[in-house]
Amino acid sequence: MSLRLLVVFTAVFFVAAMSAGALAAPPASGLWLPAERQRPNAAKEVEMRWRNKTYAPPDAARRQRIAQTFRKLLENAAALDAAKVKALDAELAGAGYQLGEYRGPEGHWLILEMTADQAGGGYYLIRTGKLAREVVLQAPHAIFDLHTDVLTKHIFAAQPVRAAFFADWLRYGEPGQEPFLGSPWDLSHNPETLFQDLTLAAAHTLKNAVFIQIHGFAADNVDDKDIDFIVSPGGRKVQNPIFAQAAEALLKAYGAKAVRVYPATIRQLGGTTSIQGKAVRKLGHTFIHIEISERKRTEMKRNPATAEALAKTLIGGL
Repeated sequence: MSLRLLVVFTAVFFVAAMSAGALAAPPASGLWLPAERQRPNAAKEVEMRWRNKTYAPPDAARRQRIAQTFRKLLENAAALDAAKVKALDAELAGAGYQLGEYRGPEGHWLILEMTADQAGGGYYLIRTGKLAREVVLQAPHAIFDLHTDVLTKHIFAAQPVRAAFFADWLRYGEPGQEPFLGSPWDLSHNPETLFQDLTLAAAHTLKNAVFIQIHGFAADNVDDKDIDFIVSPGGRKVQNPIFAQAAEALLKAYGAKAVRVYPATIRQLGGTTSIQGKAVRKLGHTFIHIEISERKRTEMKRNPATAEALAKTLIGGL
């Protein structure tokens, strides 16, 4: 093979590999944070983040600092650069959180993560760049509601979503703990958490945003075993055209047998007590609470293409 043909062949192979997503890492010069803050596996790292960690959520003062920095991240997300990101990361010093970075086939994300081997404050992904609509995904029971962490990540990676919030500790504190009201680890109902603080930060910063909470239900939670999705605007009297559009898309894709819309066709699992839902609706945003059967969550965990199909259905038309 001549040198010229070798060069051409190599260039074609490189372009093909890039288009196929085979090269996960960009050149080092394209990164904003140093090597030790790069998270090349961030797209796969949301599962079981509580394992081998110490429960140490940030106190109120640290939460306030983190929330202030998070607001700046969102305010500048469409036009961030290395200097801005490093300055924002420096603001987090001593607060128990830091920024990480993922740049690869699934986009460019910043990661707000706890330092050291600690958990309890949550784990957050922020997509950079301009977006047509601001969407925030939330998995407040990411460990207790099996596979909702993985599913939320798949949706975030597959669609142009601004942020994804994940619980990083068990809803009731310990594995196997019986459910009880008032659990301090229940992020959907405890207002004194970083998860809620960052929800409020996002709601005060983003314009006309859609907040989508992803939950899971067990087969014995409903009478009809054919139900796979229960979608709700978070209240019985909420009228919201964006929610109606999302509900209609789910019905069209999966059928009325598998999809129930709260409160029209079901009166259970409507997410009406979610403190995030109440807060973001009060500030004029759309709230979508979606419950997914364990059967469907397991299917989407095993077959990511089905999770990506849900992502397209739920978010593609917003």
